Amino acid sequence: MKERNSGWNLEQMFNPLTRPKVFNQPTGDKTMAGCDSYIYEITNTQNQKKYIGFHKEGNHIYRTSSTNKEFKEILASDQIGILDIHIGPWGSVEECKQIEYEKLTEVNAKANPQYYNKHNGHPGKRKLNIELVNQLTSETDDVRKFRNQMKDEDGNDTKEYINDNNVVEFTVKELYGLDNWQVRATQLDEENLNKVKDRVELRPENYDMPVILKDVTLGGEFHEYKVISGNHTRTAYYELATGSRVTGISENRKIKCVVIDDDIHTLLQETEIDILGNNLNSDYNVGKPFSSADAVGECLRHHEAGHSWQTTEMKLRFQLLGLTSNQVTKVFEKAQFKITKKQEEDGGWTFFDYKRGKGKALLEKKQKQLTDDTTHVVSCASGAPTLDRWMNSWMDSQLVRIKENKPLQTKICVLVYHTSYKNRDDWEGMFQKLTSPQHIEDDNVSALIRTLYKLPTFTYQSLPMKTKK
Repeated sequence: MKERNSGWNLEQMFNPLTRPKVFNQPTGDKTMAGCDSYIYEITNTQNQKKYIGFHKEGNHIYRTSSTNKEFKEILASDQIGILDIHIGPWGSVEECKQIEYEKLTEVNAKANPQYYNKHNGHPGKRKLNIELVNQLTSETDDVRKFRNQMKDEDGNDTKEYINDNNVVEFTVKELYGLDNWQVRATQLDEENLNKVKDRVELRPENYDMPVILKDVTLGGEFHEYKVISGNHTRTAYYELATGSRVTGISENRKIKCVVIDDDIHTLLQETEIDILGNNLNSDYNVGKPFSSADAVGECLRHHEAGHSWQTTEMKLRFQLLGLTSNQVTKVFEKAQFKITKKQEEDGGWTFFDYKRGKGKALLEKKQKQLTDDTTHVVSCASGAPTLDRWMNSWMDSQLVRIKENKPLQTKICVLVYHTSYKNRDDWEGMFQKLTSPQHIEDDNVSALIRTLYKLPTFTYQSLPMKTKK
């Protein structure tokens, strides 16, 4: 049988006019926020045989990777509507690879006559279990903050993983000597450390217990103990104990800590341990909020590990840690640009830095080239344009020109450089808004305004973002 074009993407599959006629209308989600890949399950309605696969969605025509001759002939056949297709769940490539592997292995598809699959796939990465991390966070916080609030109506402890049995005492010296798992953009914030020291000195028993993982492998290295929260607390006690001031706190003072054994932390992937650490450090005990830089770093680690991260679930989590909705959007944009930039740099591109070095010299040279007796040139990043700065720069220059008996410059050229693709794509609209008086569509209104005042004419030139090495 001659093979027909049996390819698709989801846009085609959900459109009756472009869907291959062998398929019925798909069920499931057409897209999923923050995810680029999906699991699909095809069922032959005549004999109920199935094919399970995963695909990274895009605009290119997709054909299954099946090598099953019978299935390939059905896909290319003239039969109408004999195949059902269900889309879902969604995730990253690695997450969908894992889901496919689990589904195929569960039914041993490669040896199962009811499946067209000839192998059971390959392991990938589990999806991030935010629900489990949140539960561990709540239980740990209930213990470490001495709350003891997680009780049922009869007063029984409702915690499943972490309880008072996890509390272990270390001396100040022992605790300070343990390795720290760095999950924050800043390991120690001096302002916050001083606040913790003040609080500890006034009330030595007023602290949140540090949280320690026991017998854990992180980054390919085994650690008997690893501190994932409480770095400011232990440092405050140690500096008070070893400093020149008399504080009444010694290196042998016992500090209570929550120790999470391997029977619990092995339930988590390394990326989920990162999330747990960020959750537990959301306020550094006092006054130091989870920052956008922390969120960007976490997103990049999730991407490197193969997880989906621009998800609705992750956005909500970052908001619960103190970021605004707009900040989370910016976090996702910044992380995505860093990922794209790294990929392009690996492909031989160099990105200009117009604030220093050769990039700055290139900008200044271009600025001199464009400046003349009619044109004043200013420079700015497309992500932070400010009309008042442009106008102030122009005014200052005109005052100098008046003193030097030179003609006034009637044009302002904005030399703009882009620090992200999002800023580059939004620039034209932003420029139109900032210079709106010269873009009035009603000629009568525009003529009337020009009789009241006359502004310099604005133009712009964009500098290149990158060049081939």
